Amino acid sequence: MLFTISIYYLSEYYRENDFYDRLKLRALTTAKLLIEVKEVDVPLMKIIDKNSFTLDDQTIRVYNFRNEMIYNSSDRDTGFYSNNFLNEIRLNSDVRKTIGKKQILGLSYTQYPRKYVVIASAIDTMGYEEMDNLRLILIIGFLSSILLTILLGAFYAGRALKPITDIISKVGKITISNLHLRLTTGNDKDEIARLAITFNEMLSRIEASFETQKNFVSNASHEFRTPFAILLNEIEFALKKERSNREYIEALNSIAQEIKNLHNLSENLLELTRASLDVSAFSFSPLRLDDAILQTRAVVLKSKPDYSVEIDFNELPDDESLITIPGNEQLLSLAFYNLVNNACKFSDTHKVKISLKNRSEMIIIQFSDNGIGIPENELKDVFEPFFRGSNVKGEIGHGLGLPLVKKIIELHNGKISVSSTVNKGSVFSVSFSS
Repeated sequence: MLFTISIYYLSEYYRENDFYDRLKLRALTTAKLLIEVKEVDVPLMKIIDKNSFTLDDQTIRVYNFRNEMIYNSSDRDTGFYSNNFLNEIRLNSDVRKTIGKKQILGLSYTQYPRKYVVIASAIDTMGYEEMDNLRLILIIGFLSSILLTILLGAFYAGRALKPITDIISKVGKITISNLHLRLTTGNDKDEIARLAITFNEMLSRIEASFETQKNFVSNASHEFRTPFAILLNEIEFALKKERSNREYIEALNSIAQEIKNLHNLSENLLELTRASLDVSAFSFSPLRLDDAILQTRAVVLKSKPDYSVEIDFNELPDDESLITIPGNEQLLSLAFYNLVNNACKFSDTHKVKISLKNRSEMIIIQFSDNGIGIPENELKDVFEPFFRGSNVKGEIGHGLGLPLVKKIIELHNGKISVSSTVNKGSVFSVSFSS
């Protein structure tokens, strides 16, 4: 609108000035011929004006120093100009004004010693017609551009907002039963894509948290059922009739053992749930892995003196930074303890060998034993919660140690793998980026 109005008024300004310049040229030409050329008198001047190209409703008047009109190019023009207007022209030399559509130009013309006033007036018919056409064109152009802007704006706004509409629609469909759904990230570069990526990351955290809670409830209800049933049976058995002191002692010992199992189970479940939380829930600091291994060995031997833990640091690098990672000492010690305890528990010699080395910017820790091993078809399941090998049924356990170890290693951006041969032993390899 501002552009359209500016174009119109600028065009009107130049039209008006251009017409005044044409009036000025006609006025000066008439004055020069009439006043300076002796051969040209009033009748001849009128003939010249009539036979020359004139503007619409053109009138040229000349006044002498007494404000008496000495020439009028049009016999039909009976208008009157006041002495004040004529004196204003003499004072300012150039006076312009518009009455209706007629433009009037007054000039002071000096032919020493006389001073004359020349007034030219006319209507710029062609100019007004051009301005009318321009106004129509601008109005049509303005309305068309507004309509086009609305249509294109609606089209491109719809395209621009469609990804957001899709995000709202898809987020509205995500419920507890389908937390695995994710938003489309488009080109992965613009703001909408980054919004979708952020939503997906948030959904991943929510899904992980929900799965952790669901697994905890499911696993806990499943694993707690058996110990509680045993406890109830022992208590009911003892209460059915009077027993001897020896029988009561045996029942209480059985109950105490089941309570210990319940305690160990609850501790393992809590640690597994804690390790499944977001990494930001833990504090990390530079940790030397050789120190963590030595501390784990000391803890194991203190609680299980019959265990043997051999450490191989022969390939330890001189630069301690090559075996240092950002870690949580308590969690890593728990993971190493479980690996050492499993290796010794399932080996007749109760012996484990731990080696630490640096290879191609990777820190590798291996836990080797000569125990019963793991059947090849079960290797893929050893890190699943509550999975126990088919050849360890005689040992007490709940199948939570290795899943807990895997969670802790992954929290430290590490990896764990296992290779095993039945009746020959197993090797658990833990690797971290140095």
